[in-house]
Parts: sequence; structure tokens; C-alpha cells
Amino acid sequence: MCLSCDETLVLLERQSIGIAFRKGDELAEFLSNKKRDLGGIESEQAPDVPSFPNWVIAIVALLGLSILFGKLRKPDPSEDRSGEGLIALMAGAIMVLYIACLQLGLPYGVVTTPALFLLSATLAGWQRTKLIPIAQLALFFGLGSEFVFTTLFSVPLP
Repeated sequence: MCLSCDETLVLLERQSIGIAFRKGDELAEFLSNKKRDLGGIESEQAPDVPSFPNWVIAIVALLGLSILFGKLRKPDPSEDRSGEGLIALMAGAIMVLYIACLQLGLPYGVVTTPALFLLSATLAGWQRTKLIPIAQLALFFGLGSEFVFTTLFSVPLP
């Protein structure tokens, strides 16, 4: 079959395949008409999908309230909690620095691996026996998640 045959053109027209050779102003007008026609196509019904950001906000708010109520109860005098505030501040600072690095455009794998290591080591109290497994997990999850998102799911990461 060739594009100059009448049978081929009729067959393509029946299948709504508009084969046309245009150039110059005719092509520009044809494309603007197609864009206008396709722009008017909208779904009449809103998609029935869960509101993911609202669920995340609700979960974070509930966790925050549970932490707040936990802090308001009378502390047990036998518990030593002297370093918990500092660990929480350090973990928060690491996360803020991590997000700032991603916003600056640094590569995801290069930023995620050290952030996971620093956060995990801080939460583990920088115990020497735990640093090597923490480094292995940070490397595995940092680079592994980059591979999974970019290669398998084709998600563009910073």
C-alpha cells in the first residue's frame, strides 16, 4: 500500500488517521486548529481518586497531636530523657538540609545516601558497632531507590 493510492487514503480516513502533507502557513493553521480542538476535550466527571495530600496532612496532624499529648503527661522521674531534645533537633536539621540540597538540584542518590546515614547514625547514638550496618543500609536504600524510581518507574528525580 502506498500513500498516493486512493484505497489507502480512504482506509486511513475511516480510521480517523489524517495523513496530509502540509507546510508553511497551512501547517501552522492546521496545528493551531488541532490544538484548539484537543484543548476542548475534558472529562465531564471529576476523577474518583482519593485525596492523597489530605490523607498525609491528616496522618501527620494526628501523629503530631499524639506526640504533643505524650509530652504533656507527667514525666516519669526514673526515665533519663536529657538527650532526646537534642537528637530531635539534629534529626530535624538533617532533614531540612536534605530538602535544601534537593531543592538546589543536587543528584538524588548523592544526597539521599549521606542523609540516611546521618539520620540513622544520629538516632542510633553514633554507636560504633552500628555504623557499618547503617552505612550499608544507607547506601543500599539511597542508590536502590534512585534505581527503582528512575529505571523501573521512569520518575525523574532531582
